[in-house]
Amino acid sequence: MKGFEIIRLVVLTTLTVTVSTRVAYTDDRNEYPSSPTFVPSSLDQTRRDLLTSIINTATDKPVKKKLTEQLCPYTLIKSPAQDESARQALTVVENSMTTEVLFEKAVAEGSAEKKRFSIFIDFSSNRVLVRHNTPRFPSDAAGLSAPFPTDQNRGVWVEGKLGSDMFVLIPPVSECAVQAVLLCPRSYEAPNRLVDSQYKPVAARFIINAKSDGLYEPANGATGKVVASLQASSNIALPKGWSMTTVSAKDPAATVKFSVPTGDSSKYPAFHSMTLPWVAALRSRLDFGTETSVLRTAFKEITVEFSDFEMATLPEIRVGYSDFSVEGGHCTLVTQWAVSQL
Repeated sequence: MKGFEIIRLVVLTTLTVTVSTRVAYTDDRNEYPSSPTFVPSSLDQTRRDLLTSIINTATDKPVKKKLTEQLCPYTLIKSPAQDESARQALTVVENSMTTEVLFEKAVAEGSAEKKRFSIFIDFSSNRVLVRHNTPRFPSDAAGLSAPFPTDQNRGVWVEGKLGSDMFVLIPPVSECAVQAVLLCPRSYEAPNRLVDSQYKPVAARFIINAKSDGLYEPANGATGKVVASLQASSNIALPKGWSMTTVSAKDPAATVKFSVPTGDSSKYPAFHSMTLPWVAALRSRLDFGTETSVLRTAFKEITVEFSDFEMATLPEIRVGYSDFSVEGGHCTLVTQWAVSQL
């Protein structure tokens, strides 16, 4: 058990998981957008297998570097624009989103257990913030901001009120295009067991921030068209003014942006019910061209996928200075990745 990185309470010793797959995708990125909604794609099988291999590596062993080297490069697509003026158009496409996953279970009348609780997941380039909506201790209200480990899977235990605890496995995917955490509802049972608490993910919502801002100088004084837009899967709430179009021979420009206020859950969008596997995506997009045809499209797209995992029983886990066994069972993998076209 030497050499582990411990955050708050738990370091895991081994983990084996399996993942379900889903493939569905349609696209309209070669035409001016006519709808704010698109159908997102699941993570491709190659990268899914790489991520699964990383997660399956025992936490007392380093993850093979070649796995992360193959998984982590960003997908950057070069726009096929042939028009020089379109290639030189100024573009700003930005977005981010925090995921809130709602867990629930049937609770007997008079039980002290919570019927439902939620976990917030906020990925950044080199760390992940995990926050319980009803933490056991007031000092944990801001959540746990954990750096992604460098070469080993890291496990932490996020404690909630009335049995709503959560194991979180963090794989070594720092500065990676594909990032993930594994959420496993588990609670303490005397004298030395952590057991499946039977909570299941039933819904999710997304606190988003997105902007598209473009400026275009058409060639030879021709009439140009700029469309700035925000698009998303049907389970992400967008504003009514999701796009802006400008047609002009003189430096047409367009901007659209939207942000969900943070810190006040009463202003958050409604939860969307889900059945795993389940995918959500957000795209900030700019289209430049003539009145009738697109010459260049730039976008940034981020996708979050929820996959069902079965974790093997862990016969021994070091928690602080004590060893515990952990019951295998249901876990949920939350995966986020990015694709950009310039």
